[in-house]
Amino acid sequence: MLVALGTMAITVVLATLAAYGLYRIKFPGRQTIFRIILATYAFPGVLLLIPLYSLMSAVGLIDRLLALIIVNVTFAAPFAVWMLRAFFRTIPEELEEAAAL
Repeated sequence: MLVALGTMAITVVLATLAAYGLYRIKFPGRQTIFRIILATYAFPGVLLLIPLYSLMSAVGLIDRLLALIIVNVTFAAPFAVWMLRAFFRTIPEELEEAAAL
């Protein structure tokens, strides 16, 4: 339960901020960043297991719940950013302007 709640909370916060920033804020390179995030989602998770294990071993997080939360966020965040960016496209900019007033 702790791992699921921790993963969900961290993923929702990070993905919401990233997706909103990638869709609404105009800056050079935002399409490139979004494509990189989408490309990380395309890689199979098995390719990342050995580097993640080495990283967790170096940091000393083997057999800890925090390591499992970090790994789950690593795999869930690109998909969540992609989905939330599509959601933010459906919200009209006029609605945000009206809320700001």
